[in-house]
Amino acid sequence: MIVDMDAGITDEVDRKLIAMLHQDGRASYANLGAAVGLTGEAIQQRLNRLDTTGAVKVVGSVAPGLLGYRSSGLIAVTVSGSAARAAREIADLDFTDFVVTTAGGFDLLVEVICRDDDAFACALDTLREVTGVSGCQTFMYLDVKMYAYGETTAPGLGGNHHQQDAAAYQLDDADKAMIALLCQDGRASFADLAAASGISYTSARRRALRLLDSGVVRINTFVDPHVEDKIRAGIGLRIHGPTDSVVSDLEGFEEVGMVLSTTGPHDLIIEVTCASKSDLADLIGRRLRAIPGLSRTETYNYLTIYKLPFAWGGWAGGNGDSAVLLGEAIGGHTEVG
Repeated sequence: MIVDMDAGITDEVDRKLIAMLHQDGRASYANLGAAVGLTGEAIQQRLNRLDTTGAVKVVGSVAPGLLGYRSSGLIAVTVSGSAARAAREIADLDFTDFVVTTAGGFDLLVEVICRDDDAFACALDTLREVTGVSGCQTFMYLDVKMYAYGETTAPGLGGNHHQQDAAAYQLDDADKAMIALLCQDGRASFADLAAASGISYTSARRRALRLLDSGVVRINTFVDPHVEDKIRAGIGLRIHGPTDSVVSDLEGFEEVGMVLSTTGPHDLIIEVTCASKSDLADLIGRRLRAIPGLSRTETYNYLTIYKLPFAWGGWAGGNGDSAVLLGEAIGGHTEVG
């Protein structure tokens, strides 16, 4: 499915609605309508159109650490043959939560989430068996140094790492049922959440609000990059000396959404979102190089995203169907840059 931009974003009202959904993906139709001078019914019709055309998707995400998944990392993949074919096959694997083709030293970047290191090793073996894969470079995550994604930017790499304290919140079957629905539809009504979880409306509303207010579930508004015309990239950083001072400097860069410390040749891996390719070039060629202690960068410019963090199906014990359904909902795959 290719996004029909003529049928997607049609006027300034659509753009205002997207901006408000970035601030609150679950804002009511009535409140959205009041802000733009339309009825709630008219707003519902517009949002249904934006969703159907693949221009906008509002979905929830939950941190794997809360569900006992403790081993994660980035696999940089080299492909002999079609990178697109390999990316589609990898996107169907439950243990992957982000798959993107890149312009850089590797053909694909694949984020993997597993329960433990043994499962991670098995996942790596599975990736090596994918048709066309000729090499894998592993960057296991050691720590999330910075998570700066707010309401206005949805995550890609590291997107499910917003909450790491599993001991702070215990999830039961009803919670997981509601999370599963919110991962498909971040605007699911409390009535739908009650039906999915098998509990009363009042209990479902109370539990859902607790999941959302505590940050266990984040509501993300994903907008097709064709609409916002943004450039995304992962950048590996080599550090001379302590990394903490470099991380502190990176906190001042509004383009940086995630900073991860890793094993392998990169001390840190960051994800950036830039307004244009020239802004990305300036960030890489001038501003990052001015940071004391940063000795080397390697950039992986995102080309085609085949799987986003909200499509991760491993926590539900699924077979990859969630990735397919949600991928179709945002256009099958998303062209970036």
